[in-house]
Order: sequence, then C-alpha cells, then structure tokens
Amino acid sequence: MQRPVDFKLPHFFNYPPYFTLQPVRETREKQVQLWKELILDYCRSQKMYIISLEEDFPLFSNPKIERSLSYEAKEAFLAALVSEGRAEWVDKSHKKCLILWLRIQDWANYIVDFVKENGLEVTTIEDIRSGIETHGTEMSSYVVYKDEVSGVYDDWEECRRQVHHFSGNNYKGYTTRAEAEARYARYLAGERRERRRNQMKISFIAMMLYVMVV
Repeated sequence: MQRPVDFKLPHFFNYPPYFTLQPVRETREKQVQLWKELILDYCRSQKMYIISLEEDFPLFSNPKIERSLSYEAKEAFLAALVSEGRAEWVDKSHKKCLILWLRIQDWANYIVDFVKENGLEVTTIEDIRSGIETHGTEMSSYVVYKDEVSGVYDDWEECRRQVHHFSGNNYKGYTTRAEAEARYARYLAGERRERRRNQMKISFIAMMLYVMVV
C-alpha cells in the first residue's frame, strides 16, 4: 500500500530511531506522542478508519531509510490511542483498531450540530451522509458514476466540477473513502458485465443476419 503523494510526512519519519521503541521513558513518551499525531492526521486526511496490525499500512514502514515498525511498536502506538479515547479495538485479539480522529462524543456533538445547522428534524444517518448538506464536511467522500470524469473524490468542489452543467449526472456522497471506493468498484464491475452482455447480443444478431443472408 503506497502513501498518497499529497500527504506531507513529518521530519521524524525519516529518522531511523523513531521506528524502534525507545528504552528511555521520556524519549519513548515523545516518540509515542509523535506517532499518535501522525496516525490521526493521516487517517483523517485519507478518511481511513481501520488499521490492522497484520496488514500493510503506509505509515508503518519507510523504504527510503529501510525501516519498519515492529509488531510490538505498532501495538504500543495504537494502544496509546485507545487509552486516550482516540481509537478502539474491534476484536478481542487486538489485531484491528478503529481510529477515531474525532472522539465518539465529538462525533455525536458534530452530528447534532450538523442536524441543527441544516434544519433537519426526523432523519437517519443514511439521509445525513448521502444528502447534499454533507458536501465539504467531515462526513463525505463522493462517487461520480456518470459524467465528465467518473471516479472517487474527497473534495466536493472537485466532484462538483465533474457534475455541474451535465444533464443526467449520477453521483452520491459516502461517509468513508473506503465505502466510496467499494461502491465504485462494484459499479465498474456492473458496467463491465453490461458491456459483455451487449457485445454478446450484437454478436448473436450479427450471426443471425449472416445466416439469413447466406
């Protein structure tokens, strides 16, 4: 998994000692704090929520300096986030972690304020996340299905440029980029199946016409 080129990494990321748990308490506390901030910033910028200790994660290795975090180090940094309410283990074996770049209470306050500011009354999470009101907020990634350039967009203005002034456009907002990418992948798979069906129909019709003429 590659890191997005638009994410600016801090200076310590290129300093080898920070990829090894430091034995001195004061130094380790500083190290843990830096890694916590980096993980939260990265997940927030990329709208990522789940980190698995057993799967590749872009921040946990740096090929440039040939360094990778040990399993123990990754677990320590995530455990520190959990202890501060910025993450939660999603399994009993503590191998997958839900990253909360906003704490649960912060998310609750954010959603309540969002509902009030937009004059919404009886509503559901699905209504909130897919509605036009989420454009440009913490809760949105967008999939453009039909228009100028289809694909997944994190920025509403960029998405808007693809659908503005194009009749018959088809797009939708999603809470996370991962969900948006999954929905877009399913859409592309469906489009490929439809093209294959159309090609088969054309081939069949062409064959029938050939038989009739011959």
